[in-house]
Amino acid sequence: MEVQLETRIWDWVDNVIIGEQFCPFAKVPREKGSIKLHICTSKKIADILETIAQECKFLDDNASTETTLIACSQALYKFDDYLDVLDMANSLLEDLGYTGTYQLASFHPEYQFEGEPADSTSHFTNRSIVPIFHLIREASITLALQFVDNPDDIPLRNIDHASSLGRDFFTPYLVKKLQEQ
Repeated sequence: MEVQLETRIWDWVDNVIIGEQFCPFAKVPREKGSIKLHICTSKKIADILETIAQECKFLDDNASTETTLIACSQALYKFDDYLDVLDMANSLLEDLGYTGTYQLASFHPEYQFEGEPADSTSHFTNRSIVPIFHLIREASITLALQFVDNPDDIPLRNIDHASSLGRDFFTPYLVKKLQEQ
């Protein structure tokens, strides 16, 4: 099942995140093979947090790996639970001295931006097949932003683009949760 999940996640990355340019920074690391995908199969929050810490250490020791996607295949399917762990993970990064070195981006099958209607297509900009913590090198973001016109416009462009694509575009990539496979 992990191989099938890996295939589905890479399909989402290649066709949604990169293919539709939701992240203008993802194409080059993907082409270089410098995005690591780690499937965390534990249901325990402590194990998930330990995985995040281990992946920070991995990035410390492996400069050729640009970024890590930590996909939780067996846990955190309730969005509120995921958000609680995201807060814990951000605190962990701070406690480990990684503030300014790494940051977490968040993706979840039920992602919903606060204040947006539940049926808004804007949520699809951060929806994924399983709960994912994206560990990103801050120095890489800073460097990449130098080559992007109006980087502050990226979120608004993504929301508009998700709306123009419509819900049906995202369905093949996001509808089936892991438990349904």
